[in-house]
Amino acid sequence: MAAQVKIDWDRIEPGWRAGVLSVLQLAAEYEAATKQSVSHTAINKHFKALNIPRDLKAKIRARADAKVSASMVSAKVSKVKERDIIETNADILAGIQIAHRKDIPLKRALVSKLFAEVEALTDNSDMIKDLLKALKKNDNTLLASIAQKIASLPQRIKGVAELVTAYKSLIGLEREAFGLNDPGVSDPNAPDAISVTFRRASFEKD
Repeated sequence: MAAQVKIDWDRIEPGWRAGVLSVLQLAAEYEAATKQSVSHTAINKHFKALNIPRDLKAKIRARADAKVSASMVSAKVSKVKERDIIETNADILAGIQIAHRKDIPLKRALVSKLFAEVEALTDNSDMIKDLLKALKKNDNTLLASIAQKIASLPQRIKGVAELVTAYKSLIGLEREAFGLNDPGVSDPNAPDAISVTFRRASFEKD
């Protein structure tokens, strides 16, 4: 009586679970590799009896597609030199920082000019003298002119503060968009270099 051939089920199991080859193909592949025959019926019966599913086909296909995509992208990316990428993007970031460094002193000068106007109104002895003279002579025209200048102070101060805040926000958003606010990236002329300082005005009567 011929000895019963022992099937190497461990050899067949990976192909069974993968679900890529048909059961007939698994049987043919096993026979070609081991020179032992096994029927597709026997394979089906064995793994179904053990409740071993053929559940990896979708994952294998997805992984294969990902590898194909990665290979295609890699082939395109490899044609672009890393040095060129670095230089191009460095030029963009440098351009932004240079623009900020040139622009901030101009805006600072504008703010200083506006504050000089405000300071001239709040620390103007001539205006105080004119006010006292207008009150003494009951000069309504001069009083109206001085009152208009004084009344404009709060709005002008508020306008200057809002201008600085808006400019700082604009630069901050641009730096954030290009990653210039990331740790390790510094710029001595960043928006924080602009500040608004209010002086307490004092009047001295002659």
